[in-house]
Amino acid sequence: MAEQTTATVDYARPASDEAVARVVAAASANNIAAQVFDTGRQALEHLLSVIPEGADVFVGQSRTLEQIGLVSYLREHPGRIFDRRASLLAEADMAKRAAMRRSLLVCPLWIGSVHAITEAGQLVAVSHTGGNLAAYLSTAERLILVAGTNKIVPTLDDAFRRAREHSLPLEDARVKATGLPGSFIGKTIIVDRENTPGRARLLLVKESLGF
Repeated sequence: MAEQTTATVDYARPASDEAVARVVAAASANNIAAQVFDTGRQALEHLLSVIPEGADVFVGQSRTLEQIGLVSYLREHPGRIFDRRASLLAEADMAKRAAMRRSLLVCPLWIGSVHAITEAGQLVAVSHTGGNLAAYLSTAERLILVAGTNKIVPTLDDAFRRAREHSLPLEDARVKATGLPGSFIGKTIIVDRENTPGRARLLLVKESLGF
């Protein structure tokens, strides 16, 4: 009898145009405005076009945002926006930093990413501490999420598997490279639908981006 083998899923491979179209239709029906870009550069240009000069923004720690060039752009243009995360990291007093973390949750605009997107338009994000997840769910006034189409998977079970088997090992290695012990999944959220039309936007890039 032939030995059965389990196919390895390539989580870095961008999704097909058909899968992307299904995500856009499903997310849009769930009050999450979805747009598709061919390149990260195009997504960055669009992102900058919708962020007013001097806007009060939190730019989350995200490999995707680094790869499309947002992090380096803001580093080179320090007056372009007020980046609350940069201010947080610049604060040496730990008590003040803790208070600032709580205030971040009500930031007018939060920019981040997710770890998986189902073809039914569900967004899945995991976190070590959960510090950003409340903002994703409700506290940020506006939310813009940028993701490569490599994060699209068929089902919710696939989304959890992607987070555990692909995203976590890469994040764990990143953290250990900084000299810290490593990472783990402490909190998980699923966004099925937005109550408020216009609050959340999903920018999909037809490239392999992020963890």
